[in-house]
Amino acid sequence: FLESDMEELPKIPGNTFPDFTRTEFNVPHHFDWQNGYPVVKAIHVGIGKYPLDTQSIAYAFDNESARLDPSMVYGKTKTYLPPVFKPHFVLYDKKCLSFKGYMTELINNETRVRFVIVTYFLEDDSLTVLEPPTINAGFPQGKLVTRGRYPRDNSGQLFHWKDLNVGMDLTLNAKTFHLYSCDKFTREYLTSQGMEINGNEECPTDAYTEQRKGLTKPKSHITADSPGKIKSLLEGKVLRFQAIWDDDSLEYAEKTLYTISYFLENNTIEIKEIRPPNSGKEGPTKIMARRKVPKCVREIQDTLPVYLEMTEEDVNKYLEPLDFLVGKTINIFYRRFLLIDCDEFTRKYCDQFFKISQPDPIKIEKKKLTRPSQPLPPYLGFGTPEDSIQSWLSIIPKKPKKDEMRMFINMSKKLRYTAELDWVHPEDKGRQFVIEYRLSDGYIKITELRMENSGHTGGGFLKFVLVPKEGCDPNMPEYVTPRDFVLGEVISIFGHRFIITGMDVAVYRFMEANPEKFSEEAISDARRHLVREGLLTEDVKDLAE
Repeated sequence: FLESDMEELPKIPGNTFPDFTRTEFNVPHHFDWQNGYPVVKAIHVGIGKYPLDTQSIAYAFDNESARLDPSMVYGKTKTYLPPVFKPHFVLYDKKCLSFKGYMTELINNETRVRFVIVTYFLEDDSLTVLEPPTINAGFPQGKLVTRGRYPRDNSGQLFHWKDLNVGMDLTLNAKTFHLYSCDKFTREYLTSQGMEINGNEECPTDAYTEQRKGLTKPKSHITADSPGKIKSLLEGKVLRFQAIWDDDSLEYAEKTLYTISYFLENNTIEIKEIRPPNSGKEGPTKIMARRKVPKCVREIQDTLPVYLEMTEEDVNKYLEPLDFLVGKTINIFYRRFLLIDCDEFTRKYCDQFFKISQPDPIKIEKKKLTRPSQPLPPYLGFGTPEDSIQSWLSIIPKKPKKDEMRMFINMSKKLRYTAELDWVHPEDKGRQFVIEYRLSDGYIKITELRMENSGHTGGGFLKFVLVPKEGCDPNMPEYVTPRDFVLGEVISIFGHRFIITGMDVAVYRFMEANPEKFSEEAISDARRHLVREGLLTEDVKDLAE
């Protein structure tokens, strides 16, 4: 039987027979060499060059997709592994948000700009502020705010990275920092979290630091001019100007006068400070020694040549006599001086040689500094308010001063009034009092009249004491005076209300002697009352009628 004839037989033991006609059993090879490279050939025949089983007709009627094992082609599927859990401090370890900022501080009457780096640590939401070192800054630098968590406001909420943005003011430990830029990672991180980050702002400059940078640059040297006829003619001739330092930042500082001397022989300038007697200042008065002053220091320093000699173009940039004019502000090494006056020789010289008339002197009014008054302490309740003020004025309190003249003139003089208590409770109805006012010191005494079957014993109601007016400041009280005692009116004394019902003749005499202290109506009412009581003489009675 041929092998093709046995394909129809069922594949059970005893029905499969080998092909005895086969004579070739060579195995085809897959690997070969071509042009010196190993290659793999596609095999289309089996052993002995017989067709492969996959090319048999029986395979054409089977569903290959159902028999196909994807793992034989794509490999076994990989099992899904859940991500490894990482805690917050590990996930954000060594990840920081960095902002650049600055703070302003007044040092020696000059506003300084201090640059800082604000670092926010994402691992524990802490903050720190560091100040990078600056050469010759003039103040200690380093860590301004230690690392930690800080409250955002009085509510107690702590700072979070959501509260940080470019252009905002950050207050930590009573220091306010303005954030003007951030790095690339900070901007990308905050943007990925849905925040809108402002653009970077321009960084301000520190005037003092820029000045120090200019001083550290190498200075140029100017060869002295050879003496000539013009120099010999100008020798000893000096133009002198009075000036003040025009600095807007020194608003409350004292305006210091300076003498600016311009030496015509070599075009040098010298500045001295004018110190009045007993000014309290020490040290040399010379602010700047004799030297040439350039008009623009920056241009000369930026274009500084390699050689030490200067050309004629550079020399023309120095200050000249024509640059000095009364009322003009000149810049001498970053200091602005306002020229306010000059001497007589300078006026004549400018008028004769430069055909320039110097303006009239400028009057500088000195600002009167008013010392702020300290508020008086509150009344302690011991003694009188005057006693409390004396203990505040000096360590060892002194006895308050009294008006000796008033006590001498009004010695043993008293004004007496009769009054009735403005009752609220029925048992107080009809209580009568005598009020005595002592003219020597303004003390008041109240005595209650004894009335039978009234339920009140009478006698002393109030000892001699100063009585403040109702509703006045307890620390600076205003005391009751005779002007406050008006017939028919109510006067309040330490919470008790009294209705003035009468007065003696001494009160009327006092009112006649001091009419400026009382109204005409009060004097006339007192006169009518005394006439009705029969306490005035007949001539006064006729006058009253």
